[in-house]
Amino acid sequence: MLITTAIALPSFVLGSSFALVASSAVTSPIVIEAIDPPRSEHADGVLTTAKPSVAPVAEVIVDEPVRPQPPTPPGVEVVPDAPNNISIYTPPEGFVYNGTRMVNLSSSDIPSWISYEVNNDNEQSGEDEVSWNSSLYVFYNNKFGQTYQYDPIEVHAHWWGDPGTSPDHDSIVNYIDNKDALTVNFVVSAHRVTSMMPLSWMATTTGYRNPWAWKMEIDPRLSDEVYKTVGALMYIVELKNGQLQNEPIRLHKEFYPTGCSEIDVTYLRSWVNRFASGEYDITTGEPAVIPVPTP
Repeated sequence: MLITTAIALPSFVLGSSFALVASSAVTSPIVIEAIDPPRSEHADGVLTTAKPSVAPVAEVIVDEPVRPQPPTPPGVEVVPDAPNNISIYTPPEGFVYNGTRMVNLSSSDIPSWISYEVNNDNEQSGEDEVSWNSSLYVFYNNKFGQTYQYDPIEVHAHWWGDPGTSPDHDSIVNYIDNKDALTVNFVVSAHRVTSMMPLSWMATTTGYRNPWAWKMEIDPRLSDEVYKTVGALMYIVELKNGQLQNEPIRLHKEFYPTGCSEIDVTYLRSWVNRFASGEYDITTGEPAVIPVPTP
């Protein structure tokens, strides 16, 4: 479509200088062209109107609990920062699982003075080490931009609630077992350890810091026998995983504003050292007996 407009103005009215402008307007008409819609050409040479492209809709991940959730026991404080449904976090194309140096414990590693049980967390169902750790990598990479894959350099020690009102060992094991977005490697009380997740699997109690640590939930009553049992467990873990010897002991409250815990990390380390030095016998949990030389 073409529209032309020509304007002629007498020069004796507006002067000679304007006459030149007016004259150019006559010889160079204003042209207005209609804008055709975008077109595309096919291989056969036929032109068709191009349809505007529609931007892809980003998939929204809905991470909801996959089972009924247990009520929080009295005195227990939970700050979840982990996926409810780990299976929906799929590693991107080209992702390579690096593995972890962690060596797992077995019942044969635990001395008889400690009652040792295995109660694998229900969240592990349908997963293996590779799928579990890879999916958690995706979760923390999406949320915090982290690129570190699970390989502990420290231990995270938690207590499981208010010493005055918190439940017993079995109640905590049952709660963690059935709670989504919450896993731990060990639950520990005096002379008792429950393994809930192998050391080679990332436990999820400390949010963004999870990839750097293995985890313990500890009886908040914190008697000497509790410290001794935790110290013995740490000694055994460090003995089997040499890269962790003298590892930092970190507390939940360092990473999240929680009320826990009053665990004395210096005193706890002193118990690990008593077993490492031979001052205490790991097989009995008692001071080592030093043979008296026969005269």
